[in-house]
Amino acid sequence: MGETVTPIESGRAKRPAKAYPSAPWTLSGNAHLHLFGLRRDRLPAVPGDFRPIVLGGHGFVVAGWVDYRAGSVPGYRELLAAVVGRWRGRPTATVTRMWVDSDVSRRGGRELWGYPKEMAEFDVGIDPQGTASARDERGEIASGAFRAWVASPWRVRATGGTVQALGGETVAIDAVTAGRPVLGTGEFRPAPDGPLGFLAGARRVASFGLRDFTTRFG
Repeated sequence: MGETVTPIESGRAKRPAKAYPSAPWTLSGNAHLHLFGLRRDRLPAVPGDFRPIVLGGHGFVVAGWVDYRAGSVPGYRELLAAVVGRWRGRPTATVTRMWVDSDVSRRGGRELWGYPKEMAEFDVGIDPQGTASARDERGEIASGAFRAWVASPWRVRATGGTVQALGGETVAIDAVTAGRPVLGTGEFRPAPDGPLGFLAGARRVASFGLRDFTTRFG
């Protein structure tokens, strides 16, 4: 029988490249988001022990865009939708839909933290003002815009995150973020027959952004 040969490079055996960075991830960029109120029966499914906040028969969903710029580990663009609620008595949110344009981010987000990341193509120009759109092989997912009214001159630091289903359990995903909050107005236009179609016709409650933020995630 022939002898098994291990490939050698610089005196060491070759190892497969890691699919994504180890946690935590250090990210920076800009974001604009919108808060919607919609009927409770239109809310997407959430983990079993997560309780959506409901007022007057309506729940709340945050949806919008994040541009993790160069220098982030990794850098990518993102579209997300998250239901606002409570878990173990504390206010939080759970991401129910998410798209990115980096397969490194997709695999890491799914395997490390249970984020339901899918791949999409993006056209994003936000600071956090600006416009954004995303589409996949089925067509447009959503498009939108944000216009700033007032921005904080100070950076604000907050501890937060979301809760996600991971390995058959609901787990807390922690993040520490610092940035300049921005209040404004805008539009979020989901494709009515697309995966965010449940937000079509939902009432926009507020629009806000985060400028030049940094976050240590997970």
